[in-house]
Amino acid sequence: MIQRVYTPRASVVLSTSTMQFKLVAIMLIVQYYKKISIPKLQVCLWGVQLDENLQMIQVWKKDKRISNAPWIADEDITPLVMQCVSNHLLKLETKKDKVNVVLDVNANNFISEISNIEIGQEINDDLQQMGKLSDTLLKNIEFDF
Repeated sequence: MIQRVYTPRASVVLSTSTMQFKLVAIMLIVQYYKKISIPKLQVCLWGVQLDENLQMIQVWKKDKRISNAPWIADEDITPLVMQCVSNHLLKLETKKDKVNVVLDVNANNFISEISNIEIGQEINDDLQQMGKLSDTLLKNIEFDF
């Protein structure tokens, strides 16, 4: 009789794909922008996750057009944003047909705790390198098929 032996193997999990990283990044991105739409927040979060993503965003800004949208395949960040809203870290502001995310009453305490850790400083450095993305850039997505 054949016996199967299951051996656990170490698998690499990127720290930037964890919910904790995304939560910290979302808070720091909203602090950087002061007021940001959810689609722009999704792009910025995608940008700080890997150096290659950050470099791609810098190319888009230089070319003033987005030729592909790989962040669309990423998971939706709405549940994380809603978790932050329910904990009064973020709040949603609605004006006409646009929804923006801004910091809420508990955000300052949370941000002061995370800004001193290494990952918080790395995210802030990446945001400085990325610079602010314009709404026009995100509206002008051009797919080259």
